Amino acid sequence: MEIILVIILFIIIFAVAIKSSPNKNTKTKSNIANSNDPFLDYIKQKRTIQIKENKEWEKLWSPITKFNNDGIDSEKNNDLNKAIFCYQKCISYINEHYERLNRFPSHAFDRLAILYRKQKSYDKEIRIIENHIKLKDPLHIKYLEKCLTNANENDKKRIYEASISGENVKNHAGWIIYNKSFGIITEKKRLEKAIQLYERSKT
Repeated sequence: MEIILVIILFIIIFAVAIKSSPNKNTKTKSNIANSNDPFLDYIKQKRTIQIKENKEWEKLWSPITKFNNDGIDSEKNNDLNKAIFCYQKCISYINEHYERLNRFPSHAFDRLAILYRKQKSYDKEIRIIENHIKLKDPLHIKYLEKCLTNANENDKKRIYEASISGENVKNHAGWIIYNKSFGIITEKKRLEKAIQLYERSKT
């Protein structure tokens, strides 16, 4: 009986000792917040920079989105003159802030060229497409160089050929490794057609 009591007492003492002992592997929120851990400081700093950059991108792209949306709404309402005005404003903004943009916004160029063709204003269409190509081509060259750098020898040949023909390229896993939308083949074909229509209109 005494042995049983001793065992029970030992178990109670052991359980109390475990419960009251601090867990060295666990930090409270307060400890983490006050920690001088360089890694946590790095994560916090990186997150702060990312939030700031996202706000800057949002501020930079906001006018482009607004001009395009206004142009789309105007087209839906069949107010083509207002749509043209909105897309012209958008393109002016893009030309002004082009070097700060992280990707090329083609919508306003594409729609304005289409609207000019509907009005048979081929000379204006030509100018818009030429401006489009002038701005987009340097970005395409950088994109092409990046694709070629990351590709194997077999895919490099396919990517280079696709950059001329205007096709997408996928790797063996089915992932697109060259996207034709970054190229300027479509714009060049539109330009050729616009020039032909302009020349016919003068005869």
